[in-house]
Amino acid sequence: MNKSIVITLVLLLQGWLPAAAGKSQDNRLSPGEHIAQIGDIRVWYRVEGKGEPVLLLHGGFGSADHWKKIAPILESHFLLIEPDSRGQGRTTGTNAPITYGRMASDAVGLLDYLGIRSAHVIGHSDGGCTTLHLLVDFSDRLKSATLIGTPFNTDNYPPKVFEELQTAMRELREGGDFAGLKARTTALLPDPAYWPVLVDKLGATWLTEPKFSVGELGTIKTPVLVVRAGADQYLPAFVFDQLAAAIPNSRIIDFPKATHNVANEFPAELAAGFTALAQSASPQGVPSFSVQ
Repeated sequence: MNKSIVITLVLLLQGWLPAAAGKSQDNRLSPGEHIAQIGDIRVWYRVEGKGEPVLLLHGGFGSADHWKKIAPILESHFLLIEPDSRGQGRTTGTNAPITYGRMASDAVGLLDYLGIRSAHVIGHSDGGCTTLHLLVDFSDRLKSATLIGTPFNTDNYPPKVFEELQTAMRELREGGDFAGLKARTTALLPDPAYWPVLVDKLGATWLTEPKFSVGELGTIKTPVLVVRAGADQYLPAFVFDQLAAAIPNSRIIDFPKATHNVANEFPAELAAGFTALAQSASPQGVPSFSVQ
């Protein structure tokens, strides 16, 4: 058998390549922007790079554009899959609730569509909460997980911060544009008229989720990197310590001066930390990586 065919088959069996990779007319994993029908929504996603697959999940009212600084660093060694989440960015929404569990199912649906058996996942804020659901409910689909700005329970928020969240959602529901969220979000939405629906649905989730217990986190076996941001505007640094302590196979990367926006403040350092995790999580290893 041709040596290149043997290598391809081995990579397919190990989950490194999508099953669809051998189809000459299939461009689902070609570089660029794509749209996929996943259940009841049309998911917009971007593909960059080559290598082991990495799914990047952005925060609430955001889009895949959040990864614009770290993606160029990672794309030489990883196949980056960057979707816009349900009802956000360029992905459509429906009347169904927008919960972290549902968005985890969307993520698995996208992996299925792409023919990817398992992937590394990097989740920021809401994307991190979605990643927690992936870790608990779909553990066989994750090679590793990196959690950025991620609470595991609404109790993690200081009372003042939780009050500010309630105020923000009330202002958005009343037609205001808290912190420019409306302008940034509606600029990308396929249907700007969906905005008030998004506010109601995502706002309800913000005020009631996540609700993981320390016991549930203790069931996670996947290698996890918890990003500790010392100047996060929403979560005290000790919450990240608690999250890491609760997950058995976890490690912390500390950014004492970082805010909730770590990926854009320290992209090279975060990329190096993620790559070290990916190398240790993959039995086959991944290409060596260094930050210039």
